[in-house]
Amino acid sequence: MKPNTTATGRDRCCPSGRSQDDGVTCGWDGTQATGESYRAPLMSATETRELLRVSKTTLYKLLKRNKIPGATRVGRRWRFHRETLEAWLASTPNALGGRPR
Repeated sequence: MKPNTTATGRDRCCPSGRSQDDGVTCGWDGTQATGESYRAPLMSATETRELLRVSKTTLYKLLKRNKIPGATRVGRRWRFHRETLEAWLASTPNALGGRPR
């Protein structure tokens, strides 16, 4: 057995359970076997803050005021639908009411 595998032969570090021998990169680094970049459909609060260029405090104020489309709670954490946010930002040049970029 390889040093970084479980008794079933699966990699411990790979959540999908794929083994390194199947020729498919499992994606912790965001890539697949084709070399294409993988973008998860849901973003974390940190990723959303970076996309919107706002502070943590501002993000949570906007959430409280229901100003961010595509936001949902998963347990105790907020998740944000990437396509909805990107469409909202593209359709509204000054979506957050601040200065234009």
